[in-house]
Amino acid sequence: MAGRDLAIVELNGATAECTNIYDPGGSLWPAYRQLFRQWRLVFEIGAENRRLGRPATSNQRLLALLRTHLTASSPFPLSD
Repeated sequence: MAGRDLAIVELNGATAECTNIYDPGGSLWPAYRQLFRQWRLVFEIGAENRRLGRPATSNQRLLALLRTHLTASSPFPLSD
């Protein structure tokens, strides 16, 4: 509570998913609700950034990032 003896275990970006949505004791609709809430916040942040005049990422840049991601992850097999 005092903020002492803390450690950062993991740092995720906006596209990370809360791991609790995969809890076998949970149900599908609350998991979707949590994801939709997360994405609503991401879109609100983007809208505020545009309102403040921040430049948007171009489609060309997004495609380059996707290509880089797919190229980098191709040697790693999907998990079961």
